[in-house]
Amino acid sequence: MKKILFSAFICLFCSSALFANPFGEFNNVLDKNKISKPQAQEYLDALAGDVGQAISGGSYGIGESIGFFGIYAGLNLSIRQVSGGNKIVDKAGYNYLMYPVFQFEFGLPYGLDAIIRGTHFYNSTVLGGGLRWEVLKGHDLIIPAISVQSVYNHVQVNDNGNKFNAWNLKTSGMFYFNEIPIVKPYMFVSFDTTDLKAKSSDYSNLSSSVQGAGYGLGVNVKLLAIGFSGSITMYRDVPNYNISVFLEML
Repeated sequence: MKKILFSAFICLFCSSALFANPFGEFNNVLDKNKISKPQAQEYLDALAGDVGQAISGGSYGIGESIGFFGIYAGLNLSIRQVSGGNKIVDKAGYNYLMYPVFQFEFGLPYGLDAIIRGTHFYNSTVLGGGLRWEVLKGHDLIIPAISVQSVYNHVQVNDNGNKFNAWNLKTSGMFYFNEIPIVKPYMFVSFDTTDLKAKSSDYSNLSSSVQGAGYGLGVNVKLLAIGFSGSITMYRDVPNYNISVFLEML
């Protein structure tokens, strides 16, 4: 599995060069000769909402606490359908944002899990981390286990002079049943804050801050230490999909 993740890491960095950049029209769209300042603000708000969901997708891991001394290593593929108001990404010819993100988790005492994640894609670097806490262990198939987590993600984009920075804080509650073997469904609700700051274009003085709530469903399929996971999240009526392959050791 280590060889698989290492190979995926190499392929990720090599393949990122093959994809056209969805942020390559940032400066062109935010041209003061083409749009007004209020329009530029609307475009940045839409971009912030989509980027925030794209970089934070898959931060739920397997949707549950991994337990003391547990170790999780996974490769998540977060796919965000672009919202209708995102003219910057739309101008580049994209109707989605896709981020492959490596995520590692470590089980700590008192029901805590430490989360570390990151990637480099679309000429941008994503780094993040957070904590998960299992509030309730649950009982049989009657009372679900409950975990809460907060994960911070930061992205720095620099594509041929098209520059912006953004960060997202996603706080979530997850509900699941520990007793179900092999195939484990889970559900979650979340609240997001995303801030974005333009670093180039005629409107480099503008920034955006957007907030919103989301909800979703996911399922894990695990055989021995290797598993696969998939989930769908709805945020502002726009879906975000995540699929992942992971190694979990308890």
